[in-house]
Amino acid sequence: MSLARITHDIFEINLRYIKDYNIYLVRVDDDNNFALINSGNGNGINYIISDIMEILKRKDKLKYIILTTNDERLVNGTVGLYNIFKSTYIVSHKLYSTKLRRGEGINGNFSPFPISLEIDEKCAELGRIKLRVVKSDKSFHMIVSMDKVLITGAIVNISPLKGYTVCSIEGCIRE
Repeated sequence: MSLARITHDIFEINLRYIKDYNIYLVRVDDDNNFALINSGNGNGINYIISDIMEILKRKDKLKYIILTTNDERLVNGTVGLYNIFKSTYIVSHKLYSTKLRRGEGINGNFSPFPISLEIDEKCAELGRIKLRVVKSDKSFHMIVSMDKVLITGAIVNISPLKGYTVCSIEGCIRE
C-alpha cells in the first residue's frame, strides 16, 4: 500500500510501484462520502480496495468512481471495483461515455461497464468537487478540482501552477 494525504479531503493512491497509475480518493461531502478519480489499469485492484477501505471503513461510503477519460490504462479497474462497491455511481462525460459502455479505449479494449451518471456540460459540480472538460491532443478529458488541487487524470505533461497542487497519473507537484 502506498497512500498519501494531499489535503485533509484528498488522498493519493500511488500504484506506480506495481506498474499502474496513481488514482485519487476525494471526500465529496460532510457525510464522509468519497469519490475515486479513475480506477487504474486493473493490476492493482487489491491494493486499491485495501487503501479505500483503510480510509472509508465502509463500502457504502464510496459514492462515485469518476472516470476522467476512456484511456484503458486509467479505467480498466472499474469493473472489479464496481463489483465490490455495488452502490457506487460511475461518472463520465458524455463525450466518451458511449465508448466506456462498449469497452472501447484510446489504445485498446477493456471489459465494458455501465455509466450511472453522464455529464453533458462543459463544467459540473458533484458535492464539493468541480469537473471541467478539456481537450488534450485528440481526445477529451475531465479535470477534477477541489481546495486548490487539480487532478488532471490522463494529462501527464503538467506544470506548476502558483498556489495549486497539480496531480496527474504520475504524481503531484506543488508551487
